[in-house]
Amino acid sequence: FIVLALLTSNSKLLIKNINCNPTRIGFIKILKKMKANIKIKNLKKRSGELVGDIFVKSSRLKPIKCPKKLVPSAIDEFPLLFIVASITKGISKFSGINELRHKESDRIKSMEIGLNQIGVKTKSTIDSLTIFGDPNIQIKKTLTISPKEDHRVAMAFFCLGQLLNGKVKINNFQTVNTSFAKFLITMKKIGATFETKKKN
Repeated sequence: FIVLALLTSNSKLLIKNINCNPTRIGFIKILKKMKANIKIKNLKKRSGELVGDIFVKSSRLKPIKCPKKLVPSAIDEFPLLFIVASITKGISKFSGINELRHKESDRIKSMEIGLNQIGVKTKSTIDSLTIFGDPNIQIKKTLTISPKEDHRVAMAFFCLGQLLNGKVKINNFQTVNTSFAKFLITMKKIGATFETKKKN
């Protein structure tokens, strides 16, 4: 939701009562280094954890050489950060991300395959990914994604489809239910367009 608000013009988003423990907000720290307009307000301690409201405004983002020290606190959000980098003008590099090779899928490979299909250039090593971002990239024909059992890859490409207003077909999308059963319901509330088809 943060990424969709950042990259959709004239958008604002307020997300209330979020765990803002420093080990949980690497994703926000990385986006802020990309010049994202994100503010954390009303911080309070609740059960020993910092909880606050996240306020997001659409922003003109810059490419990033992601600091390795932020990697552990954003490891699950990298598929989404790769989507952001792919439509941000310039070259972004993410290093020290070898752990992504050993998640529900090889997330570096899974993301590269999808991004390469729509013409986004990438370069990878065992523990890094370089993305040559292009804000003018388009999904000209239906992009088909098979995330297998990887909910993060499925959600990341869902967001890409919304941002580029192109056709993305994501197989086995029900895998998202493992972490976020109300993902599609919430997306609909903020204006996402999609349709679901059940296999016969």
